Amino acid sequence: MRPHQRIISKSGLWVLMLTLPAGLFAGAAQYVAWGDGLLAQKKYSAALPYYSAAVKADPTDAAAYRGLGYAEMGVHDETQGLKYMEYSLHLNPDDSGLSKYLAGIYQGYGNRYHKLGDQDHALSCWRKALSLDPSNTQLAAYVASIGGAAAAPAPEASTAAVGGPGSVAPAPAPEGATAAANPAPGINPWVMVGTVAGLGAIMIFLF
Repeated sequence: MRPHQRIISKSGLWVLMLTLPAGLFAGAAQYVAWGDGLLAQKKYSAALPYYSAAVKADPTDAAAYRGLGYAEMGVHDETQGLKYMEYSLHLNPDDSGLSKYLAGIYQGYGNRYHKLGDQDHALSCWRKALSLDPSNTQLAAYVASIGGAAAAPAPEASTAAVGGPGSVAPAPAPEGATAAANPAPGINPWVMVGTVAGLGAIMIFLF
């Protein structure tokens, strides 16, 4: 190899080595976008790793925890789903869409407990629902009217995806999510390490 070609090769490899990590690593917002695209296609299991990556990239990203919650609900893991969604709401209390969705879930739980004759738990769930969505005047009037024991059937939950403990259906995609026919693949750290190692070996040979 001629001296000037060797210098150009070395320079190009140095630039590639320095820019490769930045190109391979995505930020939290990008991971959330990929997850939202999969969620819009109801590919809940496939969306989970993207939201998890977003949380690792930014542990304070409310959208990442919201996505995790929706995806967990999609694979019927209610406990984890509620945990993530409530934490997302803690990080972003102004997320009215998520707040109403959670209110619908708790109203559904209350309805289920009511049908089982467990009035105390029913009232607890309904009050939780009202704390999340005070605009639900129908439920508020019902809870205020029954006081102690309830004889009349409870009002239906406003969220169609909710039916009570053990019967929560998959959550809808977050607002603004669009289906992606071919979402970007995740980053495999072993691929990156192998690529960097290979480039390093080439540079040693060139030197």
